[in-house]
Amino acid sequence: MLIREILPDDREKYNEQVSHVTQSYEWGEFKAQTGLKLVRLGKFEEEKLLYGFQLTLHSIPGGYKIGYLPRLADISPEIFETITKIGVENNCLFIKIEPDIVSSETEKIKTIEENAKKFNITFLQAKPILPPHTLILDLTKPEEEILRSMHEKTRYNIKVSQKNGVRVRLGGNADDLSIFLNLQRQTARRAGFSAHADSYFLTMREILKEKGMFYQLIAEIDKPPGYVTPTDKSIASLFFKKNALPLSSIILFRFKDTLYYPYGGSTLEFREKMANHAIHWAAIQLGKKLGCKQYDFWGCLGDNPDQRDPWYGFHRFKLGFGGKLVNYCDSYDIVFHPKIYSMFNRLNDLRFRLLRLKNLIGL
Repeated sequence: MLIREILPDDREKYNEQVSHVTQSYEWGEFKAQTGLKLVRLGKFEEEKLLYGFQLTLHSIPGGYKIGYLPRLADISPEIFETITKIGVENNCLFIKIEPDIVSSETEKIKTIEENAKKFNITFLQAKPILPPHTLILDLTKPEEEILRSMHEKTRYNIKVSQKNGVRVRLGGNADDLSIFLNLQRQTARRAGFSAHADSYFLTMREILKEKGMFYQLIAEIDKPPGYVTPTDKSIASLFFKKNALPLSSIILFRFKDTLYYPYGGSTLEFREKMANHAIHWAAIQLGKKLGCKQYDFWGCLGDNPDQRDPWYGFHRFKLGFGGKLVNYCDSYDIVFHPKIYSMFNRLNDLRFRLLRLKNLIGL
C-alpha cells in the first residue's frame, strides 16, 4: 500500500474514484490556477487506485492556513491520519471537511465521528461552505414526465417564455461570458451577496470548457423597438451585436452523470417574459442530450424554510421544477489551534455581516 501524489497520468483513475465535481481532477487544476496550494493524494495498491481526494490551502493573516476538503465520499481512519499530517505540516488553523454523505446515512456519519475519536484532534461540527441542502432532478425520465412533475405554475411559465419569444442558446466566446458576468453582478446587488471576480470565471472557463465540463446558457429576446440602451457602453455593445437583449444567463458544470447549476444571473427588465424558467428548461434538455442522469440545483433552503429568509425566492423558484430534496450531513472542522480558531470565527462572522451590509447598500 502506498499513499502518494496523484499524477497527470492518474487523472482518469482518480476521476473514477471521486463522486463530486469539486473533487474532480480538473476542478483541482482550476483552483490551483487561482493561486491556491493544492494537495491531491491517492492510496495505491501497485497500480490500482483505491481512493483519492484533494484539498486546497488558503493563507490567512498570522502565517496560518485554512484547509478545505469538499464533498469527500468517505473518511476512513487512514484518511484522517493523512489529513491531520497535512494540517500540521502546513501550519493549518483548521481543515474544513464537507462529506458527500446525506443526513439519512446515519451509520456512515457515526463511523466518521468514531474514526475522528481515534486521533488526538479537535473535531467539531461547523458551518458549511457548499450549500447543506440541494434539489436533484431525475433526468432519466422522458421530457413529458419531467414537465408533469413540475409545479403547475412553473410549467405554465415555461410556456409563457416560449410565447414571448425567449430563446436560449449556448454561450461560446468571451463576449458571452461578459453577458453572464454583467447579469450576475446585477443579481448580486439585488440579493446582497458577493460575486467572484471576473478573473475567477475566466480561469474556470479556460480550464473546464475544454474538458466538456463547463457550459453557459443565455436566454434572450429580440431587442424591442424603442428600447433605451443602458448608459454603460460596454454593456450596450453586447446588446447590439446580434440585435438581442440578454435577460438571463447560467453556468453549468458537467461531471460524470450529473449536470450542476452553481451560478446564475438575470436582469429585472422584462421579468414577464419568464426567461429564468426558459433557461432552466433548456438546461434540463441539455443535460438529457449530454447523457446526464440528474440535474443538481446546487443549493436550496431545506425542509420547512422560513419565508422571510432572503433566499426564499430562489428556493421556491428551484422547487417548482420538481427536484428531490437532498440534505447533506454536517460539515466538520479539524482544529489544530483551538483558541485562535475561536477568535477567527468571531472575527469572520463580523466580516460577513459587514460585507452583507456593504452589498445591500451598494457600496
